[in-house]
Amino acid sequence: MKALQTCVLMISLVVRAAGADAAVLPIAIMPGDAHVGYSGRWDAHESDGPRCAWPACSIRLHLRGTALNVLLSGGRELAFQVLVDGVPTTTITLADGQGIYAAATQLTPGEHTVEVMRRNEAFQGIAQFKGFQVAAGTTVLPIDKPTRRIEFIGDSITCGYGDEAPSQNEHFSPRTANAALAWGAVAARLLKADLMVEAWSGIWLMDNGHDQPMPKRWGRTLPPVDLLCLDAGCGGHQPRDQRRQQADRGSRLG
Repeated sequence: MKALQTCVLMISLVVRAAGADAAVLPIAIMPGDAHVGYSGRWDAHESDGPRCAWPACSIRLHLRGTALNVLLSGGRELAFQVLVDGVPTTTITLADGQGIYAAATQLTPGEHTVEVMRRNEAFQGIAQFKGFQVAAGTTVLPIDKPTRRIEFIGDSITCGYGDEAPSQNEHFSPRTANAALAWGAVAARLLKADLMVEAWSGIWLMDNGHDQPMPKRWGRTLPPVDLLCLDAGCGGHQPRDQRRQQADRGSRLG
């Protein structure tokens, strides 16, 4: 039994390591390439690639080809959801430092849009995008640009807290949180809209004496949006007068 357990452990370690060491594909697509589409809040001040922290930030590429790698860096347990033509497929979990990760393999013939979307909350650290790699013979196509933008400001519901947990009673884990499956991200995909998310589990819109409220964590520096959805304070229990103050604060954010 011990030998079997050791064998299983070794296989498990190899599988996890392989995620950060995908076979190199020959054609590099740099972060500044006009074919790369971005959604969410990205900091583009770094010369070697933009960085993100807020949930549901994503990069995407439209291509005619069979395989796509993504180059990402960040702390261990930061994770990204891969979506192929809008359908969630695999999860990329980062190793410490920079890695090459297989976003899509064995794609069927024809055109595909592959999106890589951050699953985690902001407090779990910053991730950096350093480009894509595609297989020889791939044609990279112009990315469809959404004609409308929706911004979601919220708490754990908007972050995707526990979306993949087996039970509603399970405590927080980065493995079960998935902003790509939260209501805001799903709504944006259905409406074919650009997505902006500023969400933090347990966040309040007003001072509660021990947490920093959302207006102090979030600076409104983005382009105008077509629709602003506000959903914060759902999980808190506060007196009626405080709930009224929070609602009033929310009405002034737009």
